[in-house]
Amino acid sequence: MQVSTQKTLAAINADFYAGICAQDFDRTRQASWPGWQRVMQHWPSQQSKQRCLDLGCGNGRFAAFVQQQLSAPIEYLGIDSSQALIAMAKQAQRPRHPGSILRWQQGDICKVEAEWQQSGFDLVVLWGV
Repeated sequence: MQVSTQKTLAAINADFYAGICAQDFDRTRQASWPGWQRVMQHWPSQQSKQRCLDLGCGNGRFAAFVQQQLSAPIEYLGIDSSQALIAMAKQAQRPRHPGSILRWQQGDICKVEAEWQQSGFDLVVLWGV
């Protein structure tokens, strides 16, 4: 794909989620997906704090799901290009276990940051992006 096409599609996507569409997205995307439970069967360990990177995290509903499934704390980093969805995730999602850390970052998931590469995540997910 040409770089100009990539930039055009990224701009269309940003415009789509910048306004009312982010609210509609959040309102209609609260439930978990069946595939999420299958992923949890392969979670490396549920005894100690695990680290999860969620690329294209949207409103953060996967963070809520993971915390419901695990009895141990997590360190979760959710990244999305939409500032509106990141704001919704920050407002809606809170740590549920002592020691859990939830972080939210606006960013382009196509540009892998050094922090993401060097952090040693136990689970990396990308859902419906």
